[in-house]
Amino acid sequence: AEAAPGSLGRAVSRYTLAWSAGSAGGILFSSFGYRLGLAALGVLTVLVGAAMLAILLTHRPRPPDAPPADDHVEEGAAGTRPVDPLYVWIGWAIIFTAMAVQRPIHNLFPAVCARGNIGAFWAGLPLFFHMALQAGVGFAMVRWRRLLYRRLPLVLVHGAAAAVAFAMWQWPRFPVWFAGISLLGAYAGFAYFCCVYYASNSGRRALNI
Repeated sequence: AEAAPGSLGRAVSRYTLAWSAGSAGGILFSSFGYRLGLAALGVLTVLVGAAMLAILLTHRPRPPDAPPADDHVEEGAAGTRPVDPLYVWIGWAIIFTAMAVQRPIHNLFPAVCARGNIGAFWAGLPLFFHMALQAGVGFAMVRWRRLLYRRLPLVLVHGAAAAVAFAMWQWPRFPVWFAGISLLGAYAGFAYFCCVYYASNSGRRALNI
């Protein structure tokens, strides 16, 4: 809600990178934190929470005389001007679809691996690569601005994600799952950047988000 005029794409790319990389790190190192013991894990949680609180308390909001965030809308890529408000609805549809793909994988894949006697490390590794690739693609999207507000990239990316999911269903083997889940991170990085950008780059952006 505080992105200055002209900086929305950069803000959304950093936001996608931050939470996606944090999730990837959590998947990789969560068992290490748990093995420290509940007391150490509790202390670590309090320290991280305190750091987040410090960031919030020391954050400097935009000056009162700065243009309100809801007052400006960035232009779309060449050939897509002006931005159609309909893309707010498209952004919501994208995030619904992305969550419908991602959450079942993250919630159910470890259980599927456990049933197949696949160790926890190997079960978590494709989930880590998924989130890491999501972080990288989401961060790089600011340089691929020409893909925004266009029908063809949306169709191609979602079609590719469906094809990967179909392959994982048809050939239920760990190497296929590993490659498929990792590759779906690229789809998720594209999807999350687009949905947040579309919802933000319209009037009343705070309400849209």
